[in-house]
Amino acid sequence: MEADRISKTFRAGELTSTHGLKGEVRIRPEYAHVPALCAASCYEVRFENGISTTVEVRRAAVHKHMIVAALHGYNSIE
Repeated sequence: MEADRISKTFRAGELTSTHGLKGEVRIRPEYAHVPALCAASCYEVRFENGISTTVEVRRAAVHKHMIVAALHGYNSIE
């Protein structure tokens, strides 16, 4: 049944800024979702205007209580 399906989508954090010059982003994790953010192969990014897109995660690691992630297709902060 559709009603019994468990969603695998959840708010795990908020993109706060860029990190370095290689297009990496800093994510402030929500609650205890740090392991899930580091292990995920893709993120669904939702913008303030309601539009969302899925991006492949190349690398993600913890750095000073934040997650620093490199996303496929983003290699510059411009």
